[in-house]
Amino acid sequence: MVLTNHAQKRSQQRVIPKTDIDLILKYGKSNYKQGGAVEIGIKKKDKNKIVKNLKQLINKIDKIQDKRVLMIDGVIITVYHKT
Repeated sequence: MVLTNHAQKRSQQRVIPKTDIDLILKYGKSNYKQGGAVEIGIKKKDKNKIVKNLKQLINKIDKIQDKRVLMIDGVIITVYHKT
């Protein structure tokens, strides 16, 4: 993620850390503005959908936590269960 100097200063002043910005970019909805800008944010009505998706992700992570992927130079050479 690239932030302008202005955005970095405002992020610090407004106590909006990069991790929060990452979440907004990942789960937020886009709203197109004049001049070609895009405003991205999470609305209250979308919260339940996001929470449901995160719960599904947590369940999935519980199922795959003992599985591994072995790679060399970006190529998957095998997958296995860690014992």
